[in-house]
Amino acid sequence: FRMTLEGDQVLVNKHSNRLEFRIEPAPSQLELDISPRRIDCSLGDEVVIDVALKNVGDGPANNINVEIELSENLDLSIGNRDKMIQFLGASETMRFQVYVRGEVLGDGIVTVKVNAGKGGQELVESSMVRVV
Repeated sequence: FRMTLEGDQVLVNKHSNRLEFRIEPAPSQLELDISPRRIDCSLGDEVVIDVALKNVGDGPANNINVEIELSENLDLSIGNRDKMIQFLGASETMRFQVYVRGEVLGDGIVTVKVNAGKGGQELVESSMVRVV
């Protein structure tokens, strides 16, 4: 193949016929959305928190760890506190729901933490649940 280097910032000092290119995968960029931000429920009732995780980057995201933290007066009614997402392609969105039950009267916080693998970003979003 032919390659032409042009411009004021080009500096070439090569005495061989060998060129090396280092190609890296395109980076991923995750966005986390949680709704509703505030919700009320009765003692013992269940509420549903919708979570949307979107990859707006140009490359795929691998080994995404999702952790759900609850304050003491709340408990998960369905599912686990930890989830592992193996792959989320560019421009893809993954939606899931967190089912929470109010165990004690008062305000509680549901926090969703997303960690995108090696050297990746950590995203944190919260929702307030008032148990009345």
